[in-house]
Amino acid sequence: LVGKSREPITAFIYKVKPLLTQHNVSTIMVVGGSGDFFEVADTVILMDKYRPYDVTQEAKQITVDIPVPYQSDEVQTATATQHHAFGSIGHRIIDSNNFQTSGKV
Repeated sequence: LVGKSREPITAFIYKVKPLLTQHNVSTIMVVGGSGDFFEVADTVILMDKYRPYDVTQEAKQITVDIPVPYQSDEVQTATATQHHAFGSIGHRIIDSNNFQTSGKV
């Protein structure tokens, strides 16, 4: 119903690389059963019986063999252009008034 030009939410898949390239912020994602981020991942670690295995090459091959729902060109464009820039990161501070110090949480 909402066209791409009117979509107010940008999927993180389009922001993960600009976050790194424009703000030098790395992302570690822990996901189960989703290969959507294989294409933009620098490293893919498989946890099997609590043991980590580097399966980056296998994950990259999956993106070639089984294309994901979004267009690969869109991800590359998002990384390369200011149109999909990550945006500014505001200064944040902890407001101690937001913490409950007594009673049941």
